Amino acid sequence: MPAFSIEPVKINKMLFDSSDSLIYIQTKGEITDEVTVKKGFTNNPDKIYIDINNSILTTPKKSYTAKNSVFNNVKISQFTLEPNVVRIVFEYNKNFNPKDFQVFKTKNSIFIKTKNEMVSSPKFKIIYSNTDPKERTVFYKGTKFEEETDSLSPKTDEGFVNAQKTVENKQEELKVSSKYYINSISKAKNGVMINGIGKLSLMPVFSLTNPDRLIIDLDDTVVAQELRNKVFPIGEIQTVIDKNGQTTIDKRETVKIGQNSQNVARLVIQGENSKNYRGIISPDSKNLYLTNKANIISAKVSDNMANLTKTAYSSLKGLETAVFVFDDSAALSVFEENSNLYIDVNNLNTFDDGVLDPVKRAVPNFQTTRIALDKLRIVFLNMQNNKINVKTNPDNTELRVCFKPKTPKKSPVISAFKKKQPVISNLFKVVIDAGHGGSDVGATRNYIYEKDITLKIAKLVEKKLNDKKVKTYMTRDKDKTVSLQERSDYSNSIKPDVFVSIHVNSSTNDSGYGIETHWYKQDSKKYAEYVHKEMSKRVKGWKTVDRGLFNSKFYVINHTDAPAILCEIGFISNKNEREAITSSKRQDEIAQAIADGIYNYLRAKK
Repeated sequence: MPAFSIEPVKINKMLFDSSDSLIYIQTKGEITDEVTVKKGFTNNPDKIYIDINNSILTTPKKSYTAKNSVFNNVKISQFTLEPNVVRIVFEYNKNFNPKDFQVFKTKNSIFIKTKNEMVSSPKFKIIYSNTDPKERTVFYKGTKFEEETDSLSPKTDEGFVNAQKTVENKQEELKVSSKYYINSISKAKNGVMINGIGKLSLMPVFSLTNPDRLIIDLDDTVVAQELRNKVFPIGEIQTVIDKNGQTTIDKRETVKIGQNSQNVARLVIQGENSKNYRGIISPDSKNLYLTNKANIISAKVSDNMANLTKTAYSSLKGLETAVFVFDDSAALSVFEENSNLYIDVNNLNTFDDGVLDPVKRAVPNFQTTRIALDKLRIVFLNMQNNKINVKTNPDNTELRVCFKPKTPKKSPVISAFKKKQPVISNLFKVVIDAGHGGSDVGATRNYIYEKDITLKIAKLVEKKLNDKKVKTYMTRDKDKTVSLQERSDYSNSIKPDVFVSIHVNSSTNDSGYGIETHWYKQDSKKYAEYVHKEMSKRVKGWKTVDRGLFNSKFYVINHTDAPAILCEIGFISNKNEREAITSSKRQDEIAQAIADGIYNYLRAKK
């Protein structure tokens, strides 16, 4: 069939990443083999263009400017009709090397990479942080490091940054706040390798049970569409020999990659030993090697060996900084465990113990140990009350560990002349969070999306609480994309009495089923008990199981100031439970249980 007889791909807009090194062409419709991308060059002025055939531009032609870019301007227009061709023209300056211009076409996306390095700046970039993304721009405020970190994070609270004005119609275009783009996953010895473009940045890991899972989030990261929600096995299937002969046993862990929010990628390692997994950042910070920590001791992770040549320490306006300098690029593991911060240098050759003296003298809770011939562990003890940013320069030859005390929250002042409390309807506010939404569909089975179920139940909870004259606020009341940070920020701006997030569970094992309630902060535990009690009362009638209460570090219940819980109302991966939780009857009963639990907690609190 000729190409013009196939449904054309709709092109909506272009999004620039925050380093203006990666351009995402926002499309609607599957990009089949018939959709080709042709590249060409013109001179006077120097331009490079791409023609996307069998495509329709859904907006008027536009011109873009990007202040950090090697391009003077970028124009997109409908070049021809019949055949349908969209043309994008890049007018470039003398600093641009046309060989760096690459186009990636996936099943659902088109990306353009315009530099060999997305992070070509000499500035230091964060590779690990336990702070909120919005805090990172002010983390170094008033210190000599402030200028270095100006461009590390979004300048707004959304998952996009720095709106750019178009030349023609002055409408704002959004920039994706990505520093890293995951484009593939590959097998590695005893593990898997996450491969990408840019420089990756890790967030604190956390684990979940039933089933056992380890969660690794990467900040400022975009995942290729064809990798999202895919599950990859780790290692080889075991074969054991017994009296009955050979038996094949598949007890491998798996890793699932997803786009958790607009600028956070999530890796979920599931299996019996998932909690023992570690990630090693490659010397160029482009790849993440995931393997059981038992394998790391004997693993050679890089052909280049580094020597630790110098350390330094500074303290300025409350910011403590320990500096480690290597003569070659370092392969690093960074993680927090048991209130300590650990940094493993996995390709260290030699160092003189005296090199560490500047840090040892300044930091009493600092220690190092050789955990293998080529591996050095750096430990900062008792860091639970500190905000931490770990940074490296572009070639990982300098490591900076920056930390400062968390600011304690002020206790509210209670008036000695306390007025009589009003009735419950005038006193309490509840924020209801329908999980996922928009492009983030959540867990799926048979074209049933978690985002649709959570929204229906959230609206029912809203109505039932309103009927009791309780004031409610919704993080979303329609099918739209809302980042985790936006949800938390919205709740914190409302200052509610409680926050509830509604989700649907999923597992690679289709037999799993049941309800769960998750809490993180201590002031949320009693609230979780009230709501879970109401759900568990209905378990028998629902023909499901009570999987229990869990202390879990989900983003929204960790970053909201109010007591917060996350309800998993059933498993979409289980056929029987999926049919139940998509029925109007069960959804109404779930909403009633959640609303009753919230109301009972508020009355007890009154």
